[in-house]
Amino acid sequence: MEVKLHLFLIEIIYTVNSDGTNLLNISNNVNSDTQPCWSPNSSKIAFISDRDAGVDKIFIMNADGTSQSKLLDLQTSALDWK
Repeated sequence: MEVKLHLFLIEIIYTVNSDGTNLLNISNNVNSDTQPCWSPNSSKIAFISDRDAGVDKIFIMNADGTSQSKLLDLQTSALDWK
C-alpha cells in the first residue's frame, strides 16, 4: 500500500512576550510571510510575502500587525534595515 502525504507550509509571523505568553499571529493571512525584520525603533516590521500573485515581495506593517502594505514592487529574498 502506498501512502502519499502532501504538506503545504504556510509561514506566519508571530509576536510573543519574553516569558512565552501572549503568542499572537500578526501577519494573519493565508500566504507565506517570512524573514520578519524589526525597524530600529521597533515600531514597524518589514517582511517578505508571496501574497502578491505568489511572488516574494517586500511588505511592511506596524509592530502590532496593523497597516500591512506592499513597500516595494521588487522581488527579493533578503531583508535588512541598513
